[in-house]
Amino acid sequence: MRVDNAFNGSFYKYRAKNGRDVSFHVYYQSQQKKLAEALNMSKPSEEYAMLSIKKDRRELAEVVGEYNAEALEELSFDCGACGCMIRSREEWEATEVGKAVKDMPLIRLEREGKSTAVPRWGKPNSRGPLSGVKVLDLTHIIAGPACSRVLAEYGADVLLIRRGGYMEQEQAMLEFDGWAGKQSIQLDFNIPEQLEKAKELIKQADVITYSYQNGALDHFGLSEEDIRKLNPKIIYANLMCFSDTVWKQRPGWAPCAEDITGLSVRNGSLEKPVNLNGVPLDYFPGFVLALGTLLAIAGKLKEGGGYKVTTSLTRGAQYLHECTDLCGAATPAGDTSCVLTKSDEPVWDRVLHYVGGCATGGKAGFPGPAAVNTVYPPNARNLRFTDGNTGWNQK
Repeated sequence: MRVDNAFNGSFYKYRAKNGRDVSFHVYYQSQQKKLAEALNMSKPSEEYAMLSIKKDRRELAEVVGEYNAEALEELSFDCGACGCMIRSREEWEATEVGKAVKDMPLIRLEREGKSTAVPRWGKPNSRGPLSGVKVLDLTHIIAGPACSRVLAEYGADVLLIRRGGYMEQEQAMLEFDGWAGKQSIQLDFNIPEQLEKAKELIKQADVITYSYQNGALDHFGLSEEDIRKLNPKIIYANLMCFSDTVWKQRPGWAPCAEDITGLSVRNGSLEKPVNLNGVPLDYFPGFVLALGTLLAIAGKLKEGGGYKVTTSLTRGAQYLHECTDLCGAATPAGDTSCVLTKSDEPVWDRVLHYVGGCATGGKAGFPGPAAVNTVYPPNARNLRFTDGNTGWNQK
């Protein structure tokens, strides 16, 4: 409930001094605090709540009206928060960061290191084709967890490192479906013993999925470079908001990516931008990262070595623009895309699958699997979520 307030950029846009709209995307209380202080708001950030939205929106509108939209964008990022001027696609593609995102491939796959040793992973079994592959999950909210959940559905052994007390966290209910198929361990990197535990897990992992802001864990000795020193053969799958060159270190969220790339304008108008329903720009890039990770796993089985997989929320947005262009240009008599794999598996007959033995107590209902597998049947048991473990699943 704490994210449903006047700062929620998914719902509320504000008109700046120069007549352009801005949106703020500060879904963590820590980010909202930084922005509220930078804007010199009248009360502490935690007092901006759902019940005071109407009054708070009036105040925020007055504050925003004192700035130009581009200045607010820079202020938001400079203070460690996240906000943007809402752009059309053409405006986005004319910016330095927009050009950098367009230059990125949808999936950047790079081989790292000189080792040619091919891993001796266990043979695929009833869990799926990724049986025996250990994935250390350093992701949060939706996009990153969507990637590692797909790997779990294919049978990988996924261990999520997360903070404790999830019911008290702002985004707990948004994260829940991304926990399916995983085990989790609660570690506080500020405690030396627990940080060392994380480093030991890194040494044991085959894949790391990472979706925090680039540089967020560097001061713990967990930068990509540090991780590769601990485990030179790791597959490092990285999901960011912007490009891997320009704005590489800036934070971002899916609704921000929609607003800044022109998707919100395309879905509505420049006068009344509308965010996409159901945050597809979280799930889609997460699935793209999963695809890139599968390609890296296949490459590792052939050549060994380490790999880096990179995509971004805004690159996913660019691809959605491109796909929409193709659909718009298609004629009824022309070529159209189609689903290549059809399946009659009953696992997709229900929206929710109830899996027993979950950490939440009793059965938990998770959305149906996203993975399509033509060799091994979908295994709903792979959706089980357990918590508080000390290591990998040994079953």
